Amino acid sequence: MKRTFALFLSLFLAFSLCSCKEHTHNFTLKVESADTFFAEADCTHGTRYRYCCECGALGEETFEVGEGSGHDFCMQLVREDFSAAPATCEHSALYYISCLCGEHGEETFSFGNPLPHTFDRQDTREENLKSAASCTTGAVYFYTCACGQKSHLTFTVDNATGHDFCIMNPTPDTLAKKATCMGSAEYFYLCACGERGEETFTYGEPASHKYINYSCIYCDDILDKSDGVETPILPY
Repeated sequence: MKRTFALFLSLFLAFSLCSCKEHTHNFTLKVESADTFFAEADCTHGTRYRYCCECGALGEETFEVGEGSGHDFCMQLVREDFSAAPATCEHSALYYISCLCGEHGEETFSFGNPLPHTFDRQDTREENLKSAASCTTGAVYFYTCACGQKSHLTFTVDNATGHDFCIMNPTPDTLAKKATCMGSAEYFYLCACGERGEETFTYGEPASHKYINYSCIYCDDILDKSDGVETPILPY
């Protein structure tokens, strides 16, 4: 009986002592030691340590000692999150130079080759003109790339000017009607392309009378027989 009571008393005292030692952790102490060390200093943080309790327990929060070293943008990493500009026909792809911590600066570097030109633009500015519109065909232009580079390939605009019959060129090819005693010769107007119009103009002096049996074949003029021999008809 005595032995049972002694065991019970021992357990009670042990429990009481443990209860007296329990407390709530208060992680407010800043101790710089190997036990509280959390991370080395980097570009954005000083050396970091964990806060601890007076009992020695470590908390989750940290504090810093010293300052970060600052970013060192020296790494050239070809990654999508560092992309500054895609490759074009004028330049290679551009990427931001980054820091070891993952931040990137404003400076860039190029990587790879430029893209080939894509000549798919129909730009009708004068600098892309190959040949101007005429009366029968539209203006011809070179296809261009977005960068402005011209191709050898061309396209035609539907802007033919149409014939302009304004040229007066009296030649046998443009003769519409020969000169007679009644009026000057008539000729067809020409277009710059050489096409002949329907309208005519007069050129030169009227011709002499053409007599048969003392009468002009073009007008009512009568030749005086005393003037001489009648004028024969000449072939045209």
